[in-house]
Amino acid sequence: MVHLNSVLERRMWRAPVGLAAAVTYLRNQDQSAIERHEAQLTQYALDRLSDIPGLRVLGPKEAAQRLPVFSFVLANCAPPKISSYLDAQGIAFARVIWPRCRC
Repeated sequence: MVHLNSVLERRMWRAPVGLAAAVTYLRNQDQSAIERHEAQLTQYALDRLSDIPGLRVLGPKEAAQRLPVFSFVLANCAPPKISSYLDAQGIAFARVIWPRCRC
């Protein structure tokens, strides 16, 4: 039996236990339904992103040819400004700045 002596030890167990529960849940779902839903969400995102003036999505333009991860550039808008806006909207993102960027 495992005895968790500290708050930190108890918290450390939450992530693997939560991940295991998520994996179990997903294994019991209809995988083809999940894939169809993911494709629909990806296409929806591509459609909405294409409505934004000056925004160019990098990578394939068809949902069936890409993962639901979107890299983009936005004309005349600095990356820090985009990051601040997305963060304020509660949108999860990762900001990558290439070495040549003068931001």
